[in-house]
Amino acid sequence: MKKIIAMVIVIAMTVALGVAAFAETVYTDTDGGIIWDAAFWLSNDSESGGAGDHSGRTIDAVINASGPISGLGVPNYWASNPATEGQTNAVVCVKVFKFVDNYAKTKKGTPVAIGEITLAGDSNVGETTEVAGTNCKIKANGNAGIMLTFDSALAAGQYVVEFSQVSQSDALHYLVLPMTQKAYPSDAVAYYRNGVKDENLTLRLAVDLDGELLTLIPDGEDTPDQPVAEGGIDGVISDGEYDETYAITKDNFKTWTASPNMDGKEFTYFFSMKEDGLYVGVNAKGANAGDLMQMNFNPGNKLADVPGLFISFKLGDTLTVLQHNHKTGILDNDSAGGADITDKIENKIVKTADGYAFEVKLPVDFFKVTDVDGADSFVYGTDPLYYGMFAVVGGQGYTNQSNAPGSDWTCNGLGLTEYSFIIETTPDTQPQTGDATVAMFAVIAVLAMGAAVVFMKKKEF
Repeated sequence: MKKIIAMVIVIAMTVALGVAAFAETVYTDTDGGIIWDAAFWLSNDSESGGAGDHSGRTIDAVINASGPISGLGVPNYWASNPATEGQTNAVVCVKVFKFVDNYAKTKKGTPVAIGEITLAGDSNVGETTEVAGTNCKIKANGNAGIMLTFDSALAAGQYVVEFSQVSQSDALHYLVLPMTQKAYPSDAVAYYRNGVKDENLTLRLAVDLDGELLTLIPDGEDTPDQPVAEGGIDGVISDGEYDETYAITKDNFKTWTASPNMDGKEFTYFFSMKEDGLYVGVNAKGANAGDLMQMNFNPGNKLADVPGLFISFKLGDTLTVLQHNHKTGILDNDSAGGADITDKIENKIVKTADGYAFEVKLPVDFFKVTDVDGADSFVYGTDPLYYGMFAVVGGQGYTNQSNAPGSDWTCNGLGLTEYSFIIETTPDTQPQTGDATVAMFAVIAVLAMGAAVVFMKKKEF
């Protein structure tokens, strides 16, 4: 019997996708009348709310759709105009969450879609082009509103939609969302201001759906998270989906290049080792198209005295995956510059509000190095799989390993393989009382390549 060391049950937020072939726009009001002097202000100026005092940083709406949702947003808005002295652009972020049990639990989850866009100002200031978001596109113009269009329609069900104004400029910036004179039936929409339910808010939403808005599912108690199929590669990194996490941050990075700048950047790697391969997720905050998230592998320490097995993930609308330095069980190509293995790697990348996120599954055969004597004796899951992570962003190199790599490109010399995975094999015997039945994940830290190894928690910097 095999017991995977430190495996946490995957909590994957899956969104069933439908096609809204006959979508129509449904509004969360019955006559569309706008209360101009009591609209909802998202502003850095707490005095901007007027007599209605509806100012704040976020407003949420809860809706329950009977059919697939292809888009949603507000049909109009007003915003600060940088052409006006003392004002600057507002930046709106719209997040959509699939409802789970209750409002509070839902907001702790991972959004199924995120769109962020800089607003040009009030109506008649010119059209703003679409901006790609996470699983959606966002478009804004005062006359046409702020609308998300989903890459694939959201399945029928209940959702929380969050609007926030995220500009941090000291200059006056505001976003005004339209309140209405006559609300949709109160049991079909709920509103929250700064996370608190507000019975006095009646935001006008536009929902493109094949169906109608239904009575809301009331808040209930938290229910236990149910196990779902493991290893879904959807580009959305959910809480609990991976067993181990490491980050390259402004506080811990090392570099081998001359002009590093980690302001606004953080590269977080997520890992789960399973019997069919290594599952990797990366959240590349502050990265741009063309930047590289990379890893170095030394299966079983068989590559100690030669360059490691590098893999590069090139960011963009689609993910490009390259193997470097060695021939492997999935491609007989040892190009140092990188051989394209994208079509051999299950992968998914999404554009986020501040960079990119992607997930890949590296199959067992990828770790079968075939051009180094003895390397093909590596047994995946039994022998330690040594690894480390690094990134090249904006032409500058970053790693979270103990030392920045130097001119020695061997695994021993480069120092980019400080961590390791194994799958522990235990005798196939009857479990005794108190035996652990949940697979657990282990991280091995290597004190020195070719020297002793010890079991310990993830390395802290």
